[in-house]
Amino acid sequence: TFVGGTTPQVVYGNEKANVTEKIAVAKVGENYYNSLQEAIDVDPYGVPVVLVADVSVDETDRGNCISVRKRVVLDLNGHAIVKSANKRNAPMAIEVSAGGELVVKGEGTIDGKASYVSNNDGTVYSGEGIRVSAANESAPAGKLVVGDGATIKGGFAVRQFAGSSVTVDGGTLQGNKYGIYDSNGTVVVNGGEVFGLVKGIMA
Repeated sequence: TFVGGTTPQVVYGNEKANVTEKIAVAKVGENYYNSLQEAIDVDPYGVPVVLVADVSVDETDRGNCISVRKRVVLDLNGHAIVKSANKRNAPMAIEVSAGGELVVKGEGTIDGKASYVSNNDGTVYSGEGIRVSAANESAPAGKLVVGDGATIKGGFAVRQFAGSSVTVDGGTLQGNKYGIYDSNGTVVVNGGEVFGLVKGIMA
């Protein structure tokens, strides 16, 4: 939304403020949002969500991660999404839930961190850049497409579950353990790089 055709606005639910007053992290069309999750939730089908700043994912986000529950095109636009606080029930930066489809494009990074220590027992677990979930009773398994320029990092750069699909058309999946940890999903690599210190694709 623009005032007088010149001043971009940040949208905070029903509140709007100049970007000079409050910092936006994403935009959809001409609307600016201070929450990436909110931008994804209101995103009309087919309109890219474009990052305009780096995003830190922590316990204030839905389920302690960014959640994608429909088709979303995410343009990293030279910025980073970084998991700042890992928890065992949500070790990923982004989760593509059942019924969701995420297309990641543009230069930038999604970093789920290499590992984290459980607050419960001190066990070390692998962080995940993006998790792609299995189907549930009401929705099909998630889908992920990675395009040129995007870099996905984590202990598992991408972790996918039964029936889900991951298509790598470009970019880099860089895992501290595995580039892709595949649990009975479908993986198609058309381009880009998929590598891990242990193995590129663990199936």
